[in-house]
Amino acid sequence: MSKKSKPSLWAMFKHSPTLRRIFEKVLPTRFYPKPKVCEHNRVDYKSINKLAHKQMEVLEVLANQILLMEKEKEEVRKAYCKELDKLKADNVELKSRLEVIRHAH
Repeated sequence: MSKKSKPSLWAMFKHSPTLRRIFEKVLPTRFYPKPKVCEHNRVDYKSINKLAHKQMEVLEVLANQILLMEKEKEEVRKAYCKELDKLKADNVELKSRLEVIRHAH
C-alpha cells in the first residue's frame, strides 16, 4: 500500500488570512535542490529530513489550532453583532415611545 501524501500547508489553509501571513514569512515559496552529500559529517540528511517532517507536523497542528481560534472569533463577532443590532432596535423603539410621550403632554 502506498502512503497518501498530505496536501501542502498552503493548500490546507488557503482561506485563513492569519495563517497566510505567517506562511509567507516562514515557509519558502520555491523548492531548493536536494543536497548531495553531508559536507561536515555531523548529521546525515536522513535525520535532517525526519526532523523537517516532524517540524511540518508541528506546524500543521499549530495551524489547525489557529484556524479553530479564527472560527471561534468569527462566531463571537457574529453573536455580538446580532446582540448590538437588537439593542439598536430597542433603542429606536424607546426613542419613538419617548417622542409619543413628549407630544402627549
